Amino acid sequence: MNTAYRNMRHFWLYDTIADAKAQFPVLGENQISIAGIEFCMYDGNNVIKNIFIACSTLKDASMYFENNSPSGLGGFLGTPDKETLHPSLTDMLEAAAKISHRMDIVKTLPPAKLFNTTFFAVSKKHLYARQLSNDECMRKHAPFNRFFMSAQNMISAFREADEKIQ
Repeated sequence: MNTAYRNMRHFWLYDTIADAKAQFPVLGENQISIAGIEFCMYDGNNVIKNIFIACSTLKDASMYFENNSPSGLGGFLGTPDKETLHPSLTDMLEAAAKISHRMDIVKTLPPAKLFNTTFFAVSKKHLYARQLSNDECMRKHAPFNRFFMSAQNMISAFREADEKIQ
């Protein structure tokens, strides 16, 4: 995991929620205000890369991915086209709030693992996480399927918004 990617991951998981000035609305019994997933897979050059998607109840979202640029980081920060992103963002937050009771309370997010998805949710008190194989997540009736699919929809929304800008 390169430094630029690690810094953005840290921002979403720890720095954002520690901001006492931020007035995050919360969802569910665990009072979730940030949710997201992390993937780990091979890129086109057969090099392992990480992808991190996060969103908050403040209606902002980001997607970061390790790449071969000089900074080693690519991504999307929110979008000016809120209509494209907000339905997926809302769905991801709601899915995380509903399934957070099936995640573990952790101090740090587990390291990304090849062909696995790490689900996470953040409250003012806890970081929740669960890592599952991609196969486990994709089964239609799997407990984390809605969360997984909402992340796929976020990726599509980011791409759609990016295409509108260009």
